[in-house]
Amino acid sequence: MQVVQRSVCQRDGRWFLKLLQAETDRMEGWCRQMELDQRENELPEDILEKMRAAVGSAQLLISQKFQQFRELCEENLNPSTHPRPVASDLAGFWDMLQLSIENISLKFDELHQLRANNWRPLDPPDRK
Repeated sequence: MQVVQRSVCQRDGRWFLKLLQAETDRMEGWCRQMELDQRENELPEDILEKMRAAVGSAQLLISQKFQQFRELCEENLNPSTHPRPVASDLAGFWDMLQLSIENISLKFDELHQLRANNWRPLDPPDRK
């Protein structure tokens, strides 16, 4: 009997740490861009408020929940940790993080659209 080997993506702590680093880099890049935009432009208070909210939310997520997740991933990789989080624990935590990541992404998407519109309010979509 021949055994067929499958290429299975091992979603262990190492895999999730790479994913976490990519999200961290992406959000930190957005934050740097918004801080640069604040310095280089005379922006109305409502836009500055949106920027502060988006940057603050991203920084909070990175410093708290991302850090907590990073520690879980490191515990997953440490065989002497008891109890040791398993891959399904990491996947469940990541799913919860995705909701926050999505929420913050929407805030930055709006800011990117405002920048593309020369920081003028966006026209509301036409109602049919």
